[in-house]
Amino acid sequence: MWMQNNHSSRVVERFVPLLSSCLVFFIFSIFVSASPQPVKYKISTLAGIGTPGYSGNYGHALSAQLNEPYSLALSNDSQYLFVVEHENHVLRKIDLNSQFIIPVCNENAQPGYNGGEMDPLQNLLNEPTGIAISKVNGDIFISDSENHVIKRISILDQLIHVVAGNTTAGYNGEELNATNSMMNEPAGLYVNSNGEILVVDSENHILRVLKFNESYYTMELVAGVPNEAGFNGDGLVLMSKLNEPIGVTQDGNGNVYISDTENHMIRKISGNTLMTIAGTGVAGFSNDTCQNATLDCPLNEPTSLVFSPLNGDLIFVDKKNNKVRKLSPEGSLVTIAGDGIASFSGENDTDSLLASLNEPNGVAIDENGTIYIADTMNHRVRKLSPYCENGYMLRENQTACDMTCFGILENSSQVCQSRGWCVSVNLCECFNTSQYGGENCQFTKCNGILSNETQQVCHGHGDCISPDNCQCHEGYFGAFCEITQCHGILSNDSNVCNGKGNCVDLNVCHCTDSKFGGANCDIAICHGILANDSSVCSSHGACLNGTCECSGGWFGELCEIPSCNGTLANETVVCSGHGTCQDINQCICHENYNGENCQYPYCNGILSNATSSVCSSHGQCISPNECSCFEYWYGPYCNVTSCFGEFSNSSHVCNDGKGTCVDFNTCECQQNSTPYFGDQCQFTTCFGIFSNDTSNVCNNHGNCTSFNVCECFEGYIGENCSIPTCFGIPANETKYVCDRIGYCVEKDHCVNYTCNGTLSSDPLSCSSHGLCIGNDHCECQEFYFGSNCEFSSQIPTCYGILANDSRVCNDRNGSCVSLDRCECHLGYSGKECEIPICYQKLSNDSNVCSNHGNCISPNQCQCQEGYLGLQCEIPVCYGIAANDSAVCNFGKGQCVSYNNCSCFNSQEWTGQDCSVPVCYGKTLSQACSGRGNCLHNHTCSCPSKYEGTECEFHKCFNVLNTSSSVCSGKGKCVNDDTCQCYENEKYFGQNCEFTSCYGVASSNASLVCNYGNGTCVDFNSCQCNENSLYGGPQCSDPKCFGILSTQYSKVCHGNGNCTNVDKCSCFSGFLGDECDLLTLSKISLQFNATKGLYSQTLIQLTINDELLNLYYSNRSILGKFTFELSVGDAGRYVLLSTNTTFKEIPLSNSKLEFFIPSSLYSNLNDHTNNNTILTASVELFDSRTMTKISNKVSSSNSFIYENPNIDKQVSNQENNNGVSGGVIALAVVIPIASLAGIAVIVGTIAGAVMYYKKKMAATNAMGLMKAQNEDFELAQGF
Repeated sequence: MWMQNNHSSRVVERFVPLLSSCLVFFIFSIFVSASPQPVKYKISTLAGIGTPGYSGNYGHALSAQLNEPYSLALSNDSQYLFVVEHENHVLRKIDLNSQFIIPVCNENAQPGYNGGEMDPLQNLLNEPTGIAISKVNGDIFISDSENHVIKRISILDQLIHVVAGNTTAGYNGEELNATNSMMNEPAGLYVNSNGEILVVDSENHILRVLKFNESYYTMELVAGVPNEAGFNGDGLVLMSKLNEPIGVTQDGNGNVYISDTENHMIRKISGNTLMTIAGTGVAGFSNDTCQNATLDCPLNEPTSLVFSPLNGDLIFVDKKNNKVRKLSPEGSLVTIAGDGIASFSGENDTDSLLASLNEPNGVAIDENGTIYIADTMNHRVRKLSPYCENGYMLRENQTACDMTCFGILENSSQVCQSRGWCVSVNLCECFNTSQYGGENCQFTKCNGILSNETQQVCHGHGDCISPDNCQCHEGYFGAFCEITQCHGILSNDSNVCNGKGNCVDLNVCHCTDSKFGGANCDIAICHGILANDSSVCSSHGACLNGTCECSGGWFGELCEIPSCNGTLANETVVCSGHGTCQDINQCICHENYNGENCQYPYCNGILSNATSSVCSSHGQCISPNECSCFEYWYGPYCNVTSCFGEFSNSSHVCNDGKGTCVDFNTCECQQNSTPYFGDQCQFTTCFGIFSNDTSNVCNNHGNCTSFNVCECFEGYIGENCSIPTCFGIPANETKYVCDRIGYCVEKDHCVNYTCNGTLSSDPLSCSSHGLCIGNDHCECQEFYFGSNCEFSSQIPTCYGILANDSRVCNDRNGSCVSLDRCECHLGYSGKECEIPICYQKLSNDSNVCSNHGNCISPNQCQCQEGYLGLQCEIPVCYGIAANDSAVCNFGKGQCVSYNNCSCFNSQEWTGQDCSVPVCYGKTLSQACSGRGNCLHNHTCSCPSKYEGTECEFHKCFNVLNTSSSVCSGKGKCVNDDTCQCYENEKYFGQNCEFTSCYGVASSNASLVCNYGNGTCVDFNSCQCNENSLYGGPQCSDPKCFGILSTQYSKVCHGNGNCTNVDKCSCFSGFLGDECDLLTLSKISLQFNATKGLYSQTLIQLTINDELLNLYYSNRSILGKFTFELSVGDAGRYVLLSTNTTFKEIPLSNSKLEFFIPSSLYSNLNDHTNNNTILTASVELFDSRTMTKISNKVSSSNSFIYENPNIDKQVSNQENNNGVSGGVIALAVVIPIASLAGIAVIVGTIAGAVMYYKKKMAATNAMGLMKAQNEDFELAQGF
């Protein structure tokens, strides 16, 4: 009995501390807990487009038309929501996964009645109102209201059956076969766990129940007085009146709830009593929140109701108030949806209290608390999703929203890291603000600075691992890591940093002497740049004693000014004033200048020093596109001169184009089929005789004016001036010349014939009766004959002149054959033969001689200037006859009139004689872009630095200006070898070959892209070197273990910042070089008071960190266990002994044992009368890196020793079992959750139980005193 009582006392003793802790936490929770917030709901539309109709079957519910959805029910697996549509006379269901809508009953939506025992899709309904689904077998029950029947869709046979009602409205009693019972517009239904169907017989004002009796249902009255509407107070169920009830449901205790619609009440049936639980009996509305639903909360036609499966709240529809409301078991009433306005508003997860409903009727709720509403007159089904405001957590039963701090409930012992109170959402008030801080009390403080202020705490050189406990980084010392070293000398040594600076960080000197710099302040500085920096003195000199000594060609304090050809870059005359001196003797010329000193301008694209071609080689290019022409040369490019008073570009130069004026007064005559010569090309040949051989050419009777064209002197005709004329008549016109009595031997010199020895000029010639028209050849007058006209006959007259008169018929152009009748000789016409004929045209015809000459005698045309040919039909163009193949530049055109060439193709040849070639629509100086020569049609001859069909493309450094690579792809080639760089501040150099990256020239390889960690490939675009330890835009972002510091989700395992190469600065709670270790902060160690070695001591080690397995499932943890015994009195304690042991804590089902040396308690015998304290401590380490992953957790308790003689009561059998010493066993149990099986690790708890037994070797007087020299055994089980 004593042992039993003693055991009980030990049990009480063991659990008193635990109960005390619970009480403290309970009191803490009372004082710091904030009031919970009510649950809120977000509203959205599940089905319906808002206009009445019937459409959308087998499509998305949001696209379907509904017509007054009235009541709702969820399938037992909550996959389908069934919707009764009152005015469509149908039952449809919504697949809550796909949100497709599917017809279930009366697919064609035709009102009527056609019985049962058929496919539900073919069964007619008439204004159905109610639906319920059996929890027993899934059968579906429908109130077919206007048919006054209840129907059942059987899951078993998939048919619809009539189970109650005979289609006649009325009431004919109870306990009948239900199909014989009359009903009057049945409404709400509910199937209880017994399979009984509660039926609201609305217009009979009663509640009835259907019970299955082997093969049919019977009907029984449950509440109300049949056919008597009204309210007569609460009381017995069968005596209390109802008024058109609609909804019904039942709670888990069997109590039935009715919406007494026209009495504006919710009523409850408990046993045989009907009582009112909500509503005042008067239609109205007072408030959305009521503490007493029956006193101060009027309703207005409540309809459907349903119990929440989570908390017992009764959800119901307050129809005419256009609200959905919730009645708690305690009797308080709140509105959960609807602003009271009969309208439609609120979509896309709007707050449900701000949404408008329109006479809703049905309501349903699933096991997750999601509520569905039949928003009847909005022709929609709406959905309410419960939620809490940010910072609050929904209770499991959804009764309220509790405040949280960083995801942990305010009343949890783990809230605020167990270091403070959660005073508002995500705001903790720490217990001890001198040791902890942060919004979650997650940070410790060292010297008053939070551990996350990594730049300040521990002077930025250590980690604050516990209050005022800095763990210094390598190279830092002092209580708060305030001392470091630079190059082997401590920062507080006067010689540190070469005595010229302060050691402000590990191996980081801050030089105080402005003349020195470098890692150890031992390198001279020039203008802020170290002497050993390649950029010192602008990379163009040496830093000596703080002064730049410039290299040759560089000047300025910073050696920043180059010289070009002896002139400093900052002088206005550098590069001849036409460029920029960019480097030594390297000028970048302005547009239209070139040359090593930009001394040469361009004229028409040709550099001024190209004297053989610039300004057409006839002038000097004195400024861009400005030529100073030599004497006798003119034009913008000195390409025009003059020859003998005519400009070289005139059509009249060199004898009207018979040659080219190639230099001043120098004609280069054409040498083709119509050659010319002479200094003005004024000479040619006529029939093989030079035109300047005046004694012979043109028979010395004319001038050779163009090739084979003689311009005869007066008195001579013929193409070679070989025919003289005598008194205007050519010598070869023998019928007329010399009056026919002689022949013409030279101008106006006739030699007379002789006839019979008499000169023809002698009047006696031919007996004075004829003409001597040839030697001895007389032509006798009319009426005369004979060789000498010596014989006579009658003589006629013509126009008063005798026929034998020489004047007759216009000087004998005909014969007077009769009175006034001239018979004209061949070649004459007219009544007196006065009109000559040329080639069948009278001389007075306007078209005679092709209208280009005069007909002066038969077939003798005298041509106008510029025309040739017997009929003057051949025009001459610039000295060449039209029938000559050389005319109009050798057939490039047609000579259509005197000096008028019509060029055949004006797009190829133009000019007066078609001798000017056309190149792409331009001629002469405008052709070939003004840079080349147009040789012939569309063929340009370009200078060497130009290309293209029109010489339109120039080159910059042998690359065409149209190439994407010209000017290094960074500029525009504006002239030959002249680049205009894009965005001058971005690209530069003669060929735009240089750019800069973040202020450093790309050519400065040692500095650009973070001191050569990359290549500057474009403006501000660095291409980091392969395998570089840096990356990022400037190749300045360090990498930690191969991952770029800006890849925040990956670098340092996403648990820290990469601050330098392979240097991770871990976020609070994370450790390790790569921040891949988690600080296990949620651990505790405690044990009860120790009393004697044969009583048991309970030590519990708890690791309650949900991330334990995530970080350490593939690693092992070492526990550093420390046990200390100390003794003392009057508040002063002396440490007796300490033992520290490292042991691995694997996450597996194994057991590990180790021993604590007896030295732990070797001095205990001298202090048996003092208060003894046993302190157990543990620190956890990652075994791979020996990184400490937890703070030291300790627990202390009194260690009281009883009389050692009690040991004698222990049996010898226990001694014989081999127990060789006092044993302390530590058992750690860590349940392992499968990472593949669950998404969230809820937690891992290690429970450690330490116990120890008495050393049995000393059985009597020696007792404990001898046992002290034996080891304790520590057994650790997992």
